[in-house]
Amino acid sequence: MNLKTYSICLLPLLLLITACGGNSNSQDNRNQDKDFLPRASLVPYELLVVMDSAQWRGVLGEAIRDVFTEPVQGLPQEEPHFKVRYITPQGLKGFNKRYPNILFAFTLDKRSQASEMLRSMFSEQSLEQIRQDEQRYRLSRKDEFARGQEVMYLFGQTEDQLVSRIYTNKENLLNHFLTVERQRYMRDYANVRVTQSLSNSLASEYGFKMNFPAGYQVAKQDTNFVWIRLLDNKVDKSVWVTWKPYTDQSIFQRDNLMNYRNQVVRNYIWGSDSSTYMRLETQLPVEVRQVNFNGRYGVEARGLWRLEKMVMGGPFLGYAFVDEATNRVYYIEGFTYAPGQDKRLAMSELEAILWSFTKTAPKNIQ
Repeated sequence: MNLKTYSICLLPLLLLITACGGNSNSQDNRNQDKDFLPRASLVPYELLVVMDSAQWRGVLGEAIRDVFTEPVQGLPQEEPHFKVRYITPQGLKGFNKRYPNILFAFTLDKRSQASEMLRSMFSEQSLEQIRQDEQRYRLSRKDEFARGQEVMYLFGQTEDQLVSRIYTNKENLLNHFLTVERQRYMRDYANVRVTQSLSNSLASEYGFKMNFPAGYQVAKQDTNFVWIRLLDNKVDKSVWVTWKPYTDQSIFQRDNLMNYRNQVVRNYIWGSDSSTYMRLETQLPVEVRQVNFNGRYGVEARGLWRLEKMVMGGPFLGYAFVDEATNRVYYIEGFTYAPGQDKRLAMSELEAILWSFTKTAPKNIQ
């Protein structure tokens, strides 16, 4: 191993061994070393892929692109989950090492300079573990080269084996980085001082908190409804929350949930007057799936909205769940209006705000 390669792979040398348990002193030293790392750069929803160039152009690179550039559901135009950028191992230096999301991929059967560099990031004992255990194909590390960074290693004995693992576990791989991005948003918003007054006001008035970036203001509120909005020249972003007594699980069925949603928005969200109310856009079916929403059973809904009698519309994302302490079913939604603009980042911001929902002291709201 030459000095240049060693400088790249100093930290993860015993990658698999430390991941399976290790010396507590070495872990303490690693935590202390993190304090000296630079901060990861701010490039949300981008993924830097580091691998052999021939494999990037082949079926392995195609599998990685298929997973992470899959279109986001519920958007009017096709937009990928991640913008994927490729570099060789030799290019992992300077700004590239500070990328917030980095994916390394290699196989033991590939004999090239790039593959040798990637394998050198693992000890011989770790490589032997990969050879002996066909089920072992990935490892994730935080703060590898920069603070706030997420790094994933994909590896296999052969290219065909790793490609198969990627497609079999594509949902888990994608959700891993999506969750990391959402948690970054939530962490950043939670510490923004200018939003604390809004969050505290919601807690005092309604018994729940949400974290908002600067600029959001209450647009409309009632005893069991509140609409928070950020309006600027290019993108109109909104979050609204409603609730009612929980009776049975039928509320989680798609048609019942969307009927409830439509009743609420028709009463509270419209354009120039009440005849231009919000409704579902039927050109794209609403996608509903079960989720674990912050420890609660819930359902996620993604689709399109439009205003009746007006040429206005866009994507929405909603979550329904039950708060057992108050026996209420909550429906929280984020939607955006951004004509001529990409919607991916705006919806990601709204998603992070929705996931920041936490209950505070119960309120006696009917």
